[in-house]
Amino acid sequence: MKVLFVPQTGQALLGANRSMLDLVEHMIKKGNDVKVLCAKKGELSAELEKRKIDVIVSRHFTWCFTIIHPYLPLAPIFSLSNRFLYKKIFSRLKDWSPDLIYTNNTTVGVGAWLAEKFRIPHIWHVRELGWID
Repeated sequence: MKVLFVPQTGQALLGANRSMLDLVEHMIKKGNDVKVLCAKKGELSAELEKRKIDVIVSRHFTWCFTIIHPYLPLAPIFSLSNRFLYKKIFSRLKDWSPDLIYTNNTTVGVGAWLAEKFRIPHIWHVRELGWID
């Protein structure tokens, strides 16, 4: 099975990304063809490359913000940019054509958009509950 993992747009190697990294390695050991879509280079992409895991670095932005988020005024620009960036990512993945997309965070929308375009299942790992947590 070809599985695309989509982590948070931040590249810190913290809890959510560490947990996803364990799952990625497990999926590879089970014989799956795995790629990870990173929004930018950073600690996570470096660790993936170090472990010889396929990484696609292609810019995209978070799709939701809290009222106190410092980038809230830029949300409309990010949203408009994502329309173009998502299409670019889809073009890069079209030949590989994943069977499943796993998004590791609810603040990243590219996985859901790609799953709809490829007409494949999407797993959205909820790791945060907004104001609740």
